[in-house]
Amino acid sequence: MLKEGLFIGLMSGTSMDGIDVALTDIRKTSISLIEKINVPYPKTISSQLEEIVLKEKKSTPHELATLDINIGRHFGMAANRALKKQNLKGSEIIAIGSHGQTVKHSPAPPTPYSLQIGHGAVIAALTGITTVADFRSLDVALGGQGAPLVPAFHDWCFGPSNSERIILNIGGIANITILNSLSDHPIALDTGPGNCLMDEWTKIHLNRPYDENGSWAASGKIIPSLLKKLLDHEYFKKPPPKSTGRELFNIEFLERTIAESIQQPESPEDIQATLLMFSVESIKTAITLSSSDNSSPIFICGGGYYNKNLVKSLQLAFPMRKISSTDALGYCPSFIEAAAFSWLAYMRVNNLPVKLVTSDTVKYLELGAVHA
Repeated sequence: MLKEGLFIGLMSGTSMDGIDVALTDIRKTSISLIEKINVPYPKTISSQLEEIVLKEKKSTPHELATLDINIGRHFGMAANRALKKQNLKGSEIIAIGSHGQTVKHSPAPPTPYSLQIGHGAVIAALTGITTVADFRSLDVALGGQGAPLVPAFHDWCFGPSNSERIILNIGGIANITILNSLSDHPIALDTGPGNCLMDEWTKIHLNRPYDENGSWAASGKIIPSLLKKLLDHEYFKKPPPKSTGRELFNIEFLERTIAESIQQPESPEDIQATLLMFSVESIKTAITLSSSDNSSPIFICGGGYYNKNLVKSLQLAFPMRKISSTDALGYCPSFIEAAAFSWLAYMRVNNLPVKLVTSDTVKYLELGAVHA
């Protein structure tokens, strides 16, 4: 008999600013979002992550292990906060699915891996709830990319329909899932940067976490030479299946590219405008190459949907396609990823294999280590 009922999904993305929590009710063929909250990291945690992930600071085993435990504690506290909002006890939740905090994603040979911290055992101890974590490692060990994983949920949640539809997730890194295309299975891949470079540039120059509504980018002008150089990155020349992360697209990459492509100083807002168009063009290329119908609709989820300038620019890039959020399909765009990890926990505790999709293969795996 299937274990159906309440689950919690915990997700911290490449922005490293906090934890999304989704409390869901999952049945065999449906999922309902009961509660959604965001719990910011304390400044000490986000600063440590930025040092390790973005600046590649060398850390001792003790430093990395204690950060693993501390992030696990914050994940557990975030789950407990969602329970308190709904007056629920841990015993009423079947399982937690925790993505963890990615500190390094390196799926290429000879020693592929994807490292997330925020220990599942700590979350289980703090909440008293069975916790499933470390979702990416098995796929990487079997030669896969370990990312993106959310398209497996997209496939279960948003398909099938009678025509092609595209789910575009714009987090720090953007990814697409193309459902019901001419292929006999969905197509999924990371398209490249979503918000990450724009967010980093905004923090440096405006001391804000992000460019609200993309208004700062809207005040600038695109720098053609910089845009061309950004789009010349080797990642965009690779065929799917492929995934990427902050290891490639970070402030060091941006500063190096600026130095190589711009001969005279440019205003920060012009560079921000160019970064927004960089995200748009890399998304456009991936969808154009992978889609079989140039008029199929695009449904956006992730924090990028709330950047009005970004969405407007995407609509201009796709005049034949209707663009809306996943709200149109009944799901809040900012908590799709957290909900996906609640579903991955549901699949794991029921010993159901997850359908991992790429451009040319399908794998069915039981993902995640269980901490009871």
